[in-house]
Amino acid sequence: MKLHRFYSKSLTQSSLDIELDDLQSNHLKRVLRLHESDEVEVFNGTGLYANFVIKELSRNNVKVVLNSKINQSPQASHKTSSLLPILKKDSLTFMIQKIVEIGMHEIILYRPKKIDQSVAKKDLQKIVNKLEEVAISACKQSENNYLPKITLFSSLKEALDMKNAHNTNIIAFNFSGKGTFLQSDIVESEQIIISGPESGFSDDELELLNSHNVNIRLLGKNILRAETAAIVGATLLQNYLGEL
Repeated sequence: MKLHRFYSKSLTQSSLDIELDDLQSNHLKRVLRLHESDEVEVFNGTGLYANFVIKELSRNNVKVVLNSKINQSPQASHKTSSLLPILKKDSLTFMIQKIVEIGMHEIILYRPKKIDQSVAKKDLQKIVNKLEEVAISACKQSENNYLPKITLFSSLKEALDMKNAHNTNIIAFNFSGKGTFLQSDIVESEQIIISGPESGFSDDELELLNSHNVNIRLLGKNILRAETAAIVGATLLQNYLGEL
């Protein structure tokens, strides 16, 4: 029988018991309504996972004890990152959820020039903090034992200046692209793919991509929604790399 999964960054190779945090405890008690002696799986977001038994179930905490050997999931052979725009809440949540399920290693968010005004006035860091919960939930559902790091930059330029310092192959998706995204576009060990916002990249952002020697490619003949383009691009990349 498939076990319910819970996240705890406290899990290490030497763990014998773990106290789940408030969010995971609440889900276990009030949503799933599990009981003492029920078996669950715990993962730590960096590849470790193991089976535990619920030992203590109280109003304030949930304690579980080890019931199997602690395993290490194999790491993917390629590092992959999605550089994504801040979108409206529902679109952003859906996009992050699917990017995590696909197995991207890192999620880099940037504030686009053409940001939706309903989002522009909000505290973007609070949005990112909430997205970490979305990512954990997606890892639990998809049995992905690696929780991607989520970072926020104030602009596409800031993000590119930071990532261009590393040995990376960067590809952006836009309807002005020169040819369709193909497996032959993948030439380095670390890959970054960039998607634009709902209204597309601004002229300044397109100029910035060109100045950083970013390869601009198409995802097909149809114009896709921002969240769809990000998901399709990530799926193609992971498939080309043999990670799906």
